[in-house]
Amino acid sequence: MSQEIFTKEKLLHNPECLDTFSKELRILFEEIEVGRAVATMTLRKEIVNPIGSIHGGALFSLCDIAAGVAASECGGVVTTLDSNIQFLSPAFLGKNEKLTVTAKMKKDGKTIRVVEADVRDENEKLICSSQFTFYVMRR
Repeated sequence: MSQEIFTKEKLLHNPECLDTFSKELRILFEEIEVGRAVATMTLRKEIVNPIGSIHGGALFSLCDIAAGVAASECGGVVTTLDSNIQFLSPAFLGKNEKLTVTAKMKKDGKTIRVVEADVRDENEKLICSSQFTFYVMRR
């Protein structure tokens, strides 16, 4: 199975370049630079949980995808080793239209990279905070 490596130029503002899962979540990258990525996720009823807030799995995926892009922009191919997330405030469809994730490199080591990713709503309210550890498979 061939693996396409997405470049910054392909990913920025281009929903058609994303993998199927990212497209389904309606993620769009707004900024990408070495060790940093900013993306948005448009909210819709398909990602709402039974209590009416955005599903934690959708929030986690948004963070994982953005953190992976931030880590990849330092060069090489990475895969997630470990992660954690704190859900701090709910986001509700109808109250919120879009969420923004900002992923920033915390440590860029030879084989390990650590990235923090925070999700905020349109009013800059912190929805969740996460940290990802990536293994650099090849540079």
